[in-house]
Amino acid sequence: MLKLTLNRAVRGLILGMALCNVIAFLISSAAGDGSILSHEFVRAMGSEPLALLVQTLLTGVYGAVCFAGMSFYDIEHWSMLRSALVHYTICILTYIPLSLFLRWVDSLGFLMILLAMETVAYVIVWFCISLSYRIEVGKLNDSLQAKKTQH
Repeated sequence: MLKLTLNRAVRGLILGMALCNVIAFLISSAAGDGSILSHEFVRAMGSEPLALLVQTLLTGVYGAVCFAGMSFYDIEHWSMLRSALVHYTICILTYIPLSLFLRWVDSLGFLMILLAMETVAYVIVWFCISLSYRIEVGKLNDSLQAKKTQH
């Protein structure tokens, strides 16, 4: 399980670094800003290249944490709900300090809005995955039932 978790973490690191910058670009383009970095974060880092490097690495770490955390779903004696709650909690507890450090949020109200958006997105993804598992289990059960009636 450790090997699978580390494999997931590496994939999450890469995806986290790439997706963050793509999402930041889309948001900044829609806002007409043109920068994928918070201006406050660039000032705090002292230069745009350093700020970009730090943001890219930290969002990679966020991706690694979230992807590695998917291993909670592999713990067979845990319910799907328990796995989801632990995974969600770890993702959110990583996201909060990250978003504050990178200066993505400038107020508690905006942080709450982002957390609500993260929660809605998480619930939607969890629901879709849960539904796909139920469909697969249904197919397996139907297949087993068909084999059982043949004998």
